Amino acid sequence: THYPFREWVRLVGQGNPNMVETLFLRPDYVAPWWAPQSRAALHTALLSSQALKRFAGYGCSQIAALEGRRNKKTNRPEVIAQYGWDTKWGYHAIRVLSEGLELAQTGRLVFPRPNADLLSAIREGRCTQKAVTVYAEHLATALEATNTRLPEQPDWARINTNMIDTFYQGWDSQPHLRRTS
Repeated sequence: THYPFREWVRLVGQGNPNMVETLFLRPDYVAPWWAPQSRAALHTALLSSQALKRFAGYGCSQIAALEGRRNKKTNRPEVIAQYGWDTKWGYHAIRVLSEGLELAQTGRLVFPRPNADLLSAIREGRCTQKAVTVYAEHLATALEATNTRLPEQPDWARINTNMIDTFYQGWDSQPHLRRTS
């Protein structure tokens, strides 16, 4: 999915786990014109401890769904029929909680994921629901207890300045939109 620049900035600044991940992807994926320079320039400005709360909340909501405390009806009855539980909820819980812990500890995310083998094992039903739930609870507790160096809030002044500069660059690259002054 391609997002308009302002929407991407808003989502990353709010700590949306899927959008935060885009700060750390290799540059060879298909990206909009503004992505390379904005990702590099805004990397530290956008990250904050707010993201950690979103990672923890998303991961814990996946476990709640897995345990039937939320979303009692799955959209994946075939997965439950095959493995006896919704392995996708378990996979997402561990992925997001481990990413949140890594982000809290290092300020970065590594792709491909260092725990890719574990994530594959969960997704393929080679782990039990109980083991995944216990591990997810461990990760959530560790994430909550981690003292991070990330700032409390994104640096919105720096972000806004970069956004304005990026829009001017985009406009200047289009002859019919160039500034005349």
